[in-house]
Amino acid sequence: MKFVGTLPRATAEDHCGRSLPSVTAKDLTADEKEMEKKVQEDVLQDEHKRVCIVGSTNSGHTAAGLVASLPDWRCSMYAPRKTWTEDIQRGLDAGGIELDYGPDDGNKVVIGKPDLVTKDPKSAVNDADFVIMGLPASAYEENIHQLAPHIKDGAWIGTVCASGSYDWCIDEAMRSVGRSPDSYKLFALQNLPWACRTKAPGLYVDVCGAKPFMEITARPGEDIEYISNALSRMMHIPCPPAGGGFLGFGLSNICQVIHLAVWRGHLRGWDGVTPFSHVPLFYMDLSQEGAEDMDAISQEILALKAVLEKQYQGLDLSVVRHVNEAMINYYGHYIRDKSSTYKIFTTNAAYATIKCGMKAVEGGFVPDLASRYFTEDLPYNLVTTRGIAELAGVKTPVIDMIIEWAQTLIGKSYLEDGSVANGKDVAASFAPQRFGFNTLSDIPELHFHPSRALLSGHPVPLQH
Repeated sequence: MKFVGTLPRATAEDHCGRSLPSVTAKDLTADEKEMEKKVQEDVLQDEHKRVCIVGSTNSGHTAAGLVASLPDWRCSMYAPRKTWTEDIQRGLDAGGIELDYGPDDGNKVVIGKPDLVTKDPKSAVNDADFVIMGLPASAYEENIHQLAPHIKDGAWIGTVCASGSYDWCIDEAMRSVGRSPDSYKLFALQNLPWACRTKAPGLYVDVCGAKPFMEITARPGEDIEYISNALSRMMHIPCPPAGGGFLGFGLSNICQVIHLAVWRGHLRGWDGVTPFSHVPLFYMDLSQEGAEDMDAISQEILALKAVLEKQYQGLDLSVVRHVNEAMINYYGHYIRDKSSTYKIFTTNAAYATIKCGMKAVEGGFVPDLASRYFTEDLPYNLVTTRGIAELAGVKTPVIDMIIEWAQTLIGKSYLEDGSVANGKDVAASFAPQRFGFNTLSDIPELHFHPSRALLSGHPVPLQH
């Protein structure tokens, strides 16, 4: 294992306005240096340094490379599908996962070699203190059901990108093997900490853009500082705690705002058959209409946030932000023009080389409708938000339009006759209705919110 260089840190503030570490180590104030030193010492002295990365995705490779680069930490990868275990092992045998950062990140290189890559769920997680999902939300259920019987008591189960209902999914799977919520702990990073692409399994990853920080939520809340420090070490960036819980993190997921809106702009006027002559750049070729849809989706989610915070006094959903604010927070040092949604995306150097997910066919290229932009961001993010809005009585005309367009394209039905509850495929989503939550007070974080006592006239416990 080895770690070459230190990742850059961009000046930023967390949701409370607290300063985060600045661009380079030499720019850190004395207090910030002491804070960083304490975080590293606290975690390095901790005996819990066994991590399992679940998944062979771009983010799974990146997380595994970062964790495995840390001295004295053990890292396994769980990669049960197809020939991924064999493919990754060949790369590891050739030297390990090399993470190559771009010029905006100082051309840093991090190399880490996980100790184990396996298809066997027991050997992957039986001694893991941290089980980290580097997966699209569509794969959570399959993988957590395989791993659940073997996850040890007290382990942390987390994800590098919060999806709507992540906690509901994990709780359901763990309950199916007789595990109570107090026998494990949960965390989620708000969004992916990087834009990244695997170039060779187990060997090379291009990190196109690294965010300067990534906020985290956790359960139980009293352990938030511990997991924040641990994840900051593992991900090589600050991971400060943020309010909003898993509900807020799900609503704040910007993938649901971005990906389908951008795709709809690219496919405007497409007949569903005729191949494209070339593969467009996903963000650099963004249409003005796609940018307007992103803005409108963000506004509808912010309207939902306002209704929930009004109904549940003291509910903190400050982590739910407009897409423009979120992008500037994450990629401010890459973006040349921050004047509009359109400019924020089309002048973001971290996105400069990312192409539309397409597959080659006779005569050209067609959209890959099996990509996570359709199979994850639709049923496991945007449909979840739409289901919560339905329970809150918040109208979402643009979100409805995007869902109806996308579900027709992929032959699914999540929204029918204006209701998520009527969608015949809602069982294959993370909509609250799929989990049997048919009122806002059925949602665990709202059911146990103190203000519910005021709404119902009856006291309720303050904690689940």
